Amino acid sequence: MGDMKNAHQHFLRSYHLDAKNYLSGVYAVMTSQLIDKENMKMQSILRDSINQEEPSESRMLYKTLLNISNNNVLSSIDWLNNDYKQRPLYLAMDIVIALNLNRLDYAQKSSKKLSILLPNDILPHMMYIDSYFSELNDDKYPREVYKYLKNTKLNFADLYFGPAISRYLYIQQNLITGRLFFLREHLKDLIATTKEPLHELISSLAFASLLDGAYEESYTLYNQLIDELKVRDAKTLFLGAVASTAAGHHENAIALLELSKMKDKTFAESRYALGLLYLEIQNNEGAVIQLSNVANNSFVSEYFNFDIDTDKLLGLRKIP
Repeated sequence: MGDMKNAHQHFLRSYHLDAKNYLSGVYAVMTSQLIDKENMKMQSILRDSINQEEPSESRMLYKTLLNISNNNVLSSIDWLNNDYKQRPLYLAMDIVIALNLNRLDYAQKSSKKLSILLPNDILPHMMYIDSYFSELNDDKYPREVYKYLKNTKLNFADLYFGPAISRYLYIQQNLITGRLFFLREHLKDLIATTKEPLHELISSLAFASLLDGAYEESYTLYNQLIDELKVRDAKTLFLGAVASTAAGHHENAIALLELSKMKDKTFAESRYALGLLYLEIQNNEGAVIQLSNVANNSFVSEYFNFDIDTDKLLGLRKIP
């Protein structure tokens, strides 16, 4: 569902209940990184405990996942030489490691196996696209991706009701291939006819409309999600604020960002966006509070940026 804060809490509790459940510990570390939560002490304890175990397939899995989570891909190179049973997680790890080492041949081989193993799921095919087409130029990439997706039978329940990452990546590929309008129309038809709960479908349509530049439509859909369907997780509130900002409803954006921040105080995107919007209305004290809480200095917002009006600054200078 993309709720990394709650995922982290559940993995952490699972590990504390059973310190031998190393996979929960590893996932607790990985999710803590996704929410910018300090984890060095836990990492150290977990790594020491794993190193004391006898060499085994599980031990290598845990160590490799920890290395991947710390971007220490060179230390994971031995994983590519294993002869374990080809499980989906293992193949996905192969792809991630191989792509980071620029071993496209290996990434392509593993992504092909994964897409055959899970032929109808969206995520394996997104990884296949990344492995096979990432080196193509800007003109050829959209054509090849469109051709590939057109000839692939996907389970669209993944898009409508499945994992957040599948929805995000599939909509992104439709943006790149220029097919978002058609995806939006398809989602509208489905919303009008389905008897299934609407919140996931409306969430997909709202995000697709946002990326397609239909800002007022996206703004209306996110308000429907939040106000009528009561979907009020931090990410939905934040995306509603993005749509509100893009549609020119800045007061609504500030209100949604305040709610998003209350839902998840560690969500840097909400604090950063709120800081910028406070700067815009000259609430400098509020802006300082929010921006100072964006703890990760390497943070780069995926949605918000700002320009300095240098003409206005020049106009404020006194001419002698």
